[in-house]
Formats: sequence, C-alpha cells, structure tokens
Amino acid sequence: GSCAETGLLECGKQIHAISLKAFLNSDVYVGSGLITLYSKSGKIDIARSIFSRLPEVDIVCWNSIIAGSSLNSLERESFDLFNIMRGSNMLPTQFSYATMLNCCAKQSLSSQGRQIHAQIVKEGFMHDMFVGSALIDMYCKCGNVEGGREHFDAMPMKNIVIWNEMINGYAQNGFGTEAVHLYGCMMIEGEKPDEITLTA
Repeated sequence: GSCAETGLLECGKQIHAISLKAFLNSDVYVGSGLITLYSKSGKIDIARSIFSRLPEVDIVCWNSIIAGSSLNSLERESFDLFNIMRGSNMLPTQFSYATMLNCCAKQSLSSQGRQIHAQIVKEGFMHDMFVGSALIDMYCKCGNVEGGREHFDAMPMKNIVIWNEMINGYAQNGFGTEAVHLYGCMMIEGEKPDEITLTA
C-alpha cells in the first residue's frame, strides 16, 4: 500500500503490530500488503515468514512474494515459487507472468523466457499490455531484438510503454537507426513521447 510506496517501514511495522493484535494476520488482503511492504523495504525474510504463516493464500499473495523475491535479486527463488504456485493449481495472472519475464530479462535467461512465453500463449495473455511490454523487454535484454520486434508488431494495440520498450530495446542493442525510425513511426501514430522515450 501507500506505506510501501513511500518507504515508511515504521508505519508498516505499526500496521503489522495492529493487525496481529486484531487477529488480521491471517487475512490475505492484509498479508499481501505486508509482504509487499517488507519486500520493498529489503526485509524479504519477514515477507517470507508472513507468507508461510497465512492459512490460505490467494493469487495476490503469491504474486506479492514472487515479485518481492525478484525485487530482492532472488530470481531463482521467484522461479521456484512460481512453479510451486502452478503445482498447487493456482492459475497465474498477467502480473505473475510479467514478473517471471522480468526475472528472465534480469538474468538474460532466454530459454526460460521462451518457455514462459509459450505458457502465456496457452493461457491467452498474448495481447495484454502489461505482459506485452515485459515480453519485449525480456527478448531485447536477452539480445533477441528480432523476437522483441516480432512481438511488438503482433500487439493489436500499443500504449506508450510498449513503444518505449521497443525503442529502448533497439537503443540498448546498438540499433540506433531503427530506434530513431520507430520513434518517427510512433509520432505518426499519434502517440506522444514521455521522459522515458526521450532518454532511450
């Protein structure tokens, strides 16, 4: 919640203490918020402890602990948790897949990225903007700019995040001419650049 976003760990600790006294520590909504709070504050051990003590976990709790592990550079743990989640018949959401693609991008794990991509196709999240931008980012960070462009072209709708990912992907891989050309295409399409576009 707002405590996590503003980095107010002390505020979060107080809410945690109140929730324990009010027996809300088993509430999945409170639990997922606390997992996110402690993960963003670098206290992944506390986040893990909260997750493991929840009597029932929903997809939001799973997404929180998977994303929290990735945020703390524990990509292998994110993969393990993702597989455990799938094994427990919990269906991943677009946020689950985007987090896993981000893990692949950070570690340049192209083969795992392609496996996640195949699952995304099977689950029908191919045209989701959140997943789409993560797919483009993953392929480009793994050095497969063509794969990123292929997915970019397949997106039926493109927001500024999608355009930025592809322009940035070209720029980071040394394709300056293509980045400039795509920027021009974006302008023709009527999409206004933002500060991220201009730094790419």
